[in-house]
Amino acid sequence: MNLEGEYKCGYYISPEQKRINAVYLDLLNTFDSLCARAGLTYWLYGGALIGAVRHKGFIPWDDDVDLIMPRADFDRLQAMTNADFGAGAPYFLQNFTTDPGCAQSLIRFRRSDTADIRDYDLSYARSHPGQPPYNMGINLAVFPLDSLPESALVRKLQAKAAYALRGVFYRAILPDPAKPAQHALCALICRVLGEMNMMKLIHWLYRAPKRVCADRLQSFDGLYDCGLIWSAKLFRETVLLPFEDILVPAPVGYHEFLTVTYGDYMQLPPEEKRVAPHDGHTDPAAPYPAVLEALLSGKDPADGRAEA
Repeated sequence: MNLEGEYKCGYYISPEQKRINAVYLDLLNTFDSLCARAGLTYWLYGGALIGAVRHKGFIPWDDDVDLIMPRADFDRLQAMTNADFGAGAPYFLQNFTTDPGCAQSLIRFRRSDTADIRDYDLSYARSHPGQPPYNMGINLAVFPLDSLPESALVRKLQAKAAYALRGVFYRAILPDPAKPAQHALCALICRVLGEMNMMKLIHWLYRAPKRVCADRLQSFDGLYDCGLIWSAKLFRETVLLPFEDILVPAPVGYHEFLTVTYGDYMQLPPEEKRVAPHDGHTDPAAPYPAVLEALLSGKDPADGRAEA
């Protein structure tokens, strides 16, 4: 992969971003090999899938990589240890089993020798002083693909309950200064129910329905695509698409999937919207503990790296 800065679609991709993208490609290659060995199916998802189709690689201004798995495969991966999955250092499979301090509903596949510390991660570390930090390396985010309940009422209850649980959790971690009472209540609910139990309950909500539509699927917990419904036939086969200098798996119906999800996804957004969607600090050359320590102390993480 070319690591020199360049312009694409009117956006400058810096050498630093190129190095970050190289870490993502390494993660994709490793994750693909381990999934093949474990018999797990996955596909590119979200902006990464748009990038594969529209740019034959990363969207120039994107800053993460999302994947999606059938629910059965996701649940298997959720229960695996790193040894089960075959992930050795610096790779780290982050789930309820391997990183119990990480109360997140997604599975992440990380590189521990890097850092990807979002504003949310920093706020969580500040609100849990004395607790060892969960792994905050650069990562692939893995979502489950769930069956759609036959009952419209059950679907509505799923989405509302998941949204409420996530809302309580994030309001406890990222309080609104104008609403201190709301923060206090949400923090109390998290302490009583347990943050990890709240995340597990969201999974249960989507796993529990017995009467489901065999030909329709939905996204998980309303994180990005709440309310969208896709035909199951779009995911019945896998095709390989070029992505930078590797091949990545995509659902055979990727065009219809992206059209339902984003509309005319081949149309570039206006120039003013071609910006990285997330806040935080990403470093492809420094491990997350050192970067987190610097951020918590108000230092520039790059200063310590420059002196090392």
